[in-house]
Amino acid sequence: MIKHSAQAAKNKAILSDILGVTNPSFGNILVVLLFIISLGWFTDSSFALLAYSLGSNKPIHVLETCLGMIPFMSLLFMMIVRWKIYQNKARMQAKTRKITPHEGVILFLSPIQDDLYQSLLQGNLTSMNNTPWKMALLGLSKHRDTLKHVWVLVSKESNAQFKLFADIFSAEFPDVEFHKVGGTQGLDFNHVAGLVENIEDIFDNLPKDIDEVEVVIDITGGFKTASIAGMMASLVSPLREIQYVQTIEPHDVLTYGFEVKNIGRTIKEQA
Repeated sequence: MIKHSAQAAKNKAILSDILGVTNPSFGNILVVLLFIISLGWFTDSSFALLAYSLGSNKPIHVLETCLGMIPFMSLLFMMIVRWKIYQNKARMQAKTRKITPHEGVILFLSPIQDDLYQSLLQGNLTSMNNTPWKMALLGLSKHRDTLKHVWVLVSKESNAQFKLFADIFSAEFPDVEFHKVGGTQGLDFNHVAGLVENIEDIFDNLPKDIDEVEVVIDITGGFKTASIAGMMASLVSPLREIQYVQTIEPHDVLTYGFEVKNIGRTIKEQA
C-alpha cells in the first residue's frame, strides 16, 4: 500500500511538472494549449475518417484529414518521451525541519510513576524532569507565543493524572485552554483506529477561531501505537503536521514530511 501511494505521489509530481503546474513557463503553457487545440483537430479528423470508412456520402480530403491528426500525435509522443525521462529523474525526499509556532496542539498524555506523581502533587515541580511530561512541556514551549488550545488524549493509565497535568501546565501557559479527550475512563492507546477517530473528532469540531492548518499533532508521548495513530491522522490532509520532541539535547522539536521532486538545481544543491 505504501509503495503504491509513493508511486502515485511520484507520478503526480511528474505530471504536474510536464503540464507546467509546478514550473509555469511560457513554453510549457504553450505546449499545453497546442495539445488541447490539436486534440480538437485529432477528434474532428478521426470522426471524419470513421464516417468516410462507414460509407458516408460527405466528401473528404483523406490526405488533409490525416495531416490534421499529426500535430496531436506528435505532441502526445513528445509528452510520452518526457514522461519516460522524468521517471528516471524524479526522486523522493523526506523533509525534516524545526516546527513553526501553531495555535493548537494535539498530544498524547503518558502516565508517570506513582512516586513522581505524588511528588508533583506536593508541589515539587522539579520531579517533572524525570517524567515524560517534560517532553510535553518542551513541545508546547515552541508554540508559547501563539498557543490557544491543547487537546490532551488520555489513556486508561493516565486518565486520573490529567487534572494534575492540567493544573501544572495551565500555570505554565495561562492563556491556553486544555481539553481532555478520552471521557471518564480514558482511551485504549493500543487501539489505533479509536485514536485516529478521536483525532478526527478534534479536527471536525475545532473552535471558530482556529483553522486545521494551525493545529499540529505531537507524537512524542503515549505508546508507539499512539504515534502511529497521530501519523495516520496527519496523512488525511496536506494541511496537517506532526511534531516530535527529540529525547536528547538540545531537544529540538521537529516536523516531518515527504515530497517528490525532479532532479534539478534544487536537488543538486542539497546533495
